[in-house]
Amino acid sequence: MKRKIMPFIKIFFIGAITIFITLVVIGITLALHWPWWAILFLLLFIGGLVLGGFFIRNLLNERMGKLFEESIVAQDNAQIQTLSGNDRDERKLLQARWRDAIDVLRKSHLKKNGNPLYVLPWYLVIGESGSGKTTSLNSARLATPFVDLGKTGGISGTRNCEWWFLEQAIVIDTAGRYCIPVNGEPDSLEWQNFLELLLKYRRKEPLNGLIVTIAADKLLNTGQNAIEDEGRMIRRRIDELMRVLRVKFPVYLLVTKCDLIQGINSFCEQLPPESLTQPMGMINQNLSADIHSFLENAIQTVSKRLRNMRMLILHQLDAKHVDPPLFFFPEEFDDIKQGLSIFVKTTFGVNPYQETPVLRGLFFSSGRQNGNPVSHFPRSLGFKAPRETLPGTTKGLFLHDFFAKVLPKDRHLLTPTRRSLEWSILTGNLGLTAWAVLCVALCGLLSFSFVKNLHAISGMSKEFQELPVLQGEFLPDLTALDRFREGIIRVENQNKSWWLPRFGLRESIRVEKELKKHYCRQYKSRFMEPFDQNLMQNIQSFDFAASDHVYAQYMIHLVRRINILKEAPYTSNIKRLREKPQPQYIPTRDDGPANHPEAMKLINNQNFYYLAWREDADQIRKEMAGLEDAVKYLYGHRNGNLQWMLALTDQHSELLPITLNDFWGGDQQAAQEIRIQPCFTRQGREVIEHFFSEFSQAYPDAPSLITNKNQFDQKYRTLCFEAWRYFADGFSRGMERLNTQAEWERIASDMAGNGGGPYRALMDKITVQLEPLYNGKRLPVWLSQILSFQTLRVQEKAYQKGFVKTMTESVRKTAMSVEKSTGHDVGIQTLEIRKKTAQAYADYQNALKGIEAATTSGKSAFEIVRQTFNDDPAVNKSPFHAGYKAIDRLKKGVGGVNEVDTTVARLISGPFDFLWLFVCNRTAAQLESQWSEQVLAPTMGMSPQQMMPYLVGPDGIVWKYVREYASPFLNRNEKAGYYPKEVLGGTVMLGKSFYNFLNKGARAQVSKQVQQRNYNVEINGLPTAANPEASLQPHGTRLELQCGPTAQVLQNNNYPVNKTFYWSPETCSDVILNIEVSDMVLSRRYIGPRAFPDFLRDFRGGRRVFHAREFPAEKAALEKLKIKFIKVAYRFIGNMPVVQTVEAMPVALPGSIGK
Repeated sequence: MKRKIMPFIKIFFIGAITIFITLVVIGITLALHWPWWAILFLLLFIGGLVLGGFFIRNLLNERMGKLFEESIVAQDNAQIQTLSGNDRDERKLLQARWRDAIDVLRKSHLKKNGNPLYVLPWYLVIGESGSGKTTSLNSARLATPFVDLGKTGGISGTRNCEWWFLEQAIVIDTAGRYCIPVNGEPDSLEWQNFLELLLKYRRKEPLNGLIVTIAADKLLNTGQNAIEDEGRMIRRRIDELMRVLRVKFPVYLLVTKCDLIQGINSFCEQLPPESLTQPMGMINQNLSADIHSFLENAIQTVSKRLRNMRMLILHQLDAKHVDPPLFFFPEEFDDIKQGLSIFVKTTFGVNPYQETPVLRGLFFSSGRQNGNPVSHFPRSLGFKAPRETLPGTTKGLFLHDFFAKVLPKDRHLLTPTRRSLEWSILTGNLGLTAWAVLCVALCGLLSFSFVKNLHAISGMSKEFQELPVLQGEFLPDLTALDRFREGIIRVENQNKSWWLPRFGLRESIRVEKELKKHYCRQYKSRFMEPFDQNLMQNIQSFDFAASDHVYAQYMIHLVRRINILKEAPYTSNIKRLREKPQPQYIPTRDDGPANHPEAMKLINNQNFYYLAWREDADQIRKEMAGLEDAVKYLYGHRNGNLQWMLALTDQHSELLPITLNDFWGGDQQAAQEIRIQPCFTRQGREVIEHFFSEFSQAYPDAPSLITNKNQFDQKYRTLCFEAWRYFADGFSRGMERLNTQAEWERIASDMAGNGGGPYRALMDKITVQLEPLYNGKRLPVWLSQILSFQTLRVQEKAYQKGFVKTMTESVRKTAMSVEKSTGHDVGIQTLEIRKKTAQAYADYQNALKGIEAATTSGKSAFEIVRQTFNDDPAVNKSPFHAGYKAIDRLKKGVGGVNEVDTTVARLISGPFDFLWLFVCNRTAAQLESQWSEQVLAPTMGMSPQQMMPYLVGPDGIVWKYVREYASPFLNRNEKAGYYPKEVLGGTVMLGKSFYNFLNKGARAQVSKQVQQRNYNVEINGLPTAANPEASLQPHGTRLELQCGPTAQVLQNNNYPVNKTFYWSPETCSDVILNIEVSDMVLSRRYIGPRAFPDFLRDFRGGRRVFHAREFPAEKAALEKLKIKFIKVAYRFIGNMPVVQTVEAMPVALPGSIGK
């Protein structure tokens, strides 16, 4: 089923591909607006290419086959080296036999008739070991001058191959193990090597015939399976010969050892000697592939002739003296037919997998009369006949003429194999067809090229009917010229799109060149010449006191234009010109490019094409000379001072300064934002160095250029160091940028988890950014110490790996490098100190890791801070104590014999300073949380009268809170009371209200011990009066104190009155003061358990003035009475104990204790 479907599938795919290619060609033709007849020629061209591709593929396949064969030969020696000792010797011996035989032929007189290797036909003899190949050749008594050449004994006779140089042919007798392997794989490989040698030395006409031998006794006495196995093996060898040699040769089947057929010896004794040299067999005259009919005909013919000869022999002999085997010989001979039929069918039969060999003839022979013939008559009659023993003679029966006459006549029967013929026919047809198709296609394409060229020229004529006319206004002229440029580009692209050959039709290219010349003339006369004139005038009148920024603008423009002009004559590649540094246009007095920023991109783009399309090399050199003079003029008037190069980075918007934001992040601006200007960054220095290279290229003969550059580098180096030192000094301001808790936590986590966070990043940045400035010169102390600190980080990693006692070579080299860069001695005598410093750095890192948990957890931060405040610094249990001690050791190690630089000291301790501030703040937040949970929450809903004793009483929850949470962070003395405790230069800052509350609570607790339960206060009423100009005076006041269900009242009607008030803080509450004026009552109320003390404090000194604005409801009525204020007066006796009791108590519970 699959075999039937596959052809249809192939046809479908071929059709689909053909349709697809056709559609693609049609689409291309329509897209490019080509004529419809171009489709036909394009398809013919593609078809020709496909056919040519098949033709070339077949040639390549043939070539690959030949290369494969040559590679087989080339690999032979290599394979020999891989074989075992015995196999290697056999392979070498085979090659030696071939070389000897080829040398004999090349040195023989055969070369008079041509190539000695091809003068005589070559025949190959194959067959099973012991089948009589060599014996047949020996017994044939053939004439040869080289009897012993190549005859080396092996298994059953021939070791590998024997060469028989006959007068009419050359016969190669092969070892039987080549045909029927005895040793398996080694014998097969040696057979392959034999074929390689045959192909190597005789490629044109490899073999003229093949002789296959099979012993008669095997056909008579061996079973069918064994005969078929041998036949299949020989068929495989024949197929390998045809496949490798690519020729079909005649095959002769020679049945040997016919002396073992009962009666043949007696039969041959009655024949004349000349008859025994003749071949016994039959030639396949018509080379019929019907081997069954040929075999039947051959056996019948030979058998019939044997019977006829038997009659003649019996007629000549006395019947009484006839040997019985002689009489039965023809019948004995017929018995070979069965085995022979099996063998011939297996060896020469037709099958769909192998090419059928040509069976040229069937022959019978005997080379040696030895052994015991076996008759089939006794076996068929069922009795055992006496065994006959042959005499062992070496008569060559029916052999001589077979080799001497039959074989040479068939030399020209050599034909190519079916595969070779098919390939030759296919290749020839494909080549011819491809050539014809390509010729037709090329004719069509030539016509197409002409039409397309004509179309292109007509299209140009339409597009450029009128050349651009410039009006003298910058932007309109620029736009008009740009449209003209775009039209030229379209023409150029149209010419470039000719992916087919032009066949000499180049008129459209000539028109394109003329258009480009016109564009260049227009651009030059309208834009470049006016700009250059103004530029030169500006340079001649240049103010050399101008800023470096302006001076750098001129230099950049001039230098880059010079360098581009140097490149322009040698390239028309726009992309290459774009890659060059581009000039920046300078504002001029006239209407120039820089006066129109919106047109800068357009003018730059037009300039690229102007430079790429120019062909006036002399004018380019003249223009470049003028620009070079301008550069010399500017350079000379500043005496070669290169300080202006610092302003180069201002022209590069992509260069950004290094700011605090790069390290700290955050959205909030610091009070003083510091930064590193782009010119002092590594990228800025690269810009400066790159432009200096441009300058050197544009003006290579500048006077004292190297000297001036060295002076600039020295000054630049100093300024750069100062800029980075100032930035490092103010680096800690970066924490001012942190506005939210999340930003603080991010930086803190980075500080602890990344070995220093922004501070480490800054030192890394300094190390990298300033690296080009090291150059072996002495560095500032602060930078040297930073590099030493960076080296410690490398050493600390080495020590962690176990190199504590001995410094490794890598660390030694690092130390030497730092010594060279910094100018400090870090030699071997200081290694012990450096080890200690490296250990200090390890402790520094470990302390940071110990703080890491506190950056993400408020509880962890609280515990670490409490531990730090409680611990003795000498114990080092807290990572902060350990870290600051490590910092002290680090500073000593980094500073060496000198004190560590203050900048470096701040950078080293910066992570711990930040983290200490961070965890102290988090601790304050944790204390705030506990205050809300432990103090505020339990007192919710309590009256102030109930709350204060609960808070600040002897067992008040405030003191419990202080003991459990706040005590490590508080100090106290008799004079100041409670105040924040300072450790490591930091405190857990809480609000002043918290400290005041604690201090008042403490005093209240002391006063509580002497506090009375009841207080007696005598109050004497004094006259109440308003301002003198009032139209009406107050006529009375009423004071009321609420104590439980009763009220104590003092009514004063402006005459002397007094009353003793009994006040208890536990039972008394509100106080109400009423002032009676006319028909109005002005009320003032004091609320709460402290109302009476508040009233006494309000009337401190016995007098209180109430203004009209204090009574908003009655203000208008009071103003009508012209009352501005009212004086209320009392005299108190015994009031101070009440007032002192209230002042000792906290006023209110702080809702928040934060700062």
